[in-house]
Amino acid sequence: MSAHHDPVHPSVPQPAHRNAPGSSTSRSTPPERSAGAVTTPDSGPVSAPVAAAPAPAPAQAQAQAQAPAQAPAQHPPRTLRPGVEIEIARIALAALEALAGMRDVSQLARWLTPEVYTGLERQATLARRGRSAHGQSERHVAYRLGPPHFCRPTVHTVEATIIAHGPVTSVAVVLRLETHGAHWRASVLHVL
Repeated sequence: MSAHHDPVHPSVPQPAHRNAPGSSTSRSTPPERSAGAVTTPDSGPVSAPVAAAPAPAPAQAQAQAQAPAQAPAQHPPRTLRPGVEIEIARIALAALEALAGMRDVSQLARWLTPEVYTGLERQATLARRGRSAHGQSERHVAYRLGPPHFCRPTVHTVEATIIAHGPVTSVAVVLRLETHGAHWRASVLHVL
C-alpha cells in the first residue's frame, strides 16, 4: 500500500485509496474531501475544525498596504564582552565581603556609580553597627558563587543575578552594569 501526502496536513502521511474491484481504472486516486477533513486508515474522512485567519478590516488593510516596509527590530547581541561574567562575580563577591566587614567599601569605588557606592557604604555601616551591638566580630565568610544569570537590554547594559551560597544562608545579588568608557560599573546593586 503506497501513501500520499495530504495537502491540508502535509506532515501527516495518508494511505492511498484503491478503486473498488471491477472498476475500469487501475490507478489509485484520493477521495474527494472538504477543507479540514482528515482521512484515517480505518474510518475514512473525519471532519476536523480548521481555523481561518480573520480578514483584515478594509481600513486596516489599506493602512498596511500604504505603510513603508519596516526594518526588523535591532536586538542587542547575545554575546558579551569577554570577562563580563567575571566582572559580575567580582562585584557581587566584593559587595558581600564589604557588607560582612571583610573588605573596605572604598575598594569598590571604581566598580560602582556614586549613588550605588553611597548606598553600599550606608548598608556596610549599618551592618557593622548591628554586629557590634550584638557583640559579634567581623568574621570571614566563604561564599560559593553560582553562575550568573543575565540579560542584555541594550548594547551598553547588562542586568544580572547571581546566587551566593554561604555556610548558613544563601543570598542573591542583583546588578545592573553599564559601560563607562572601557569598564563596566554597577548602576544598581541589591543584596537580597
